[in-house]
Amino acid sequence: PVPFLKNLKFFATARSEDNQGYYFGPRLYAPSDNNPFLPSGDSSFVPLSEGTQYSLHGKLTYYLTPAIKLNYGYLWDDNENRYYSHGFRLVPDAPKTHFRTNSNQNFQVNHGVSKSTFYTLKFAYNVSDYKGYVYKNPFDIRYLDSDNGQPASG
Repeated sequence: PVPFLKNLKFFATARSEDNQGYYFGPRLYAPSDNNPFLPSGDSSFVPLSEGTQYSLHGKLTYYLTPAIKLNYGYLWDDNENRYYSHGFRLVPDAPKTHFRTNSNQNFQVNHGVSKSTFYTLKFAYNVSDYKGYVYKNPFDIRYLDSDNGQPASG
């Protein structure tokens, strides 16, 4: 309960997670390498499936009357992760990074008409945003093959 408003109750939680995953491997190649016999990676041991997640959840409940209850809820989460790809295990910087942000707001009215009859009205608003890329700039020159598709071992 909230001290100055006896009919108002609240709940709140937050979470932060930094997960390095359980797949690790050497960075032998850079995404720009085009000759398998001349790797330019630094050979450092790096995570292959890392990610971070943040989330918030809150809820307010207000008893307008003993028979009418109002609820407002908010849920937000933000994720950034890279999935493991066996094909890129020696080029860990090549798979794209996934960025997701979601938010959900909801409002609910519960009305008890009698001891055996009630109804609930629910309203919700959801927003979701996703982006996935290797380089933030879609016109980054590193997306292009510098040899225009020509074999590297000429």
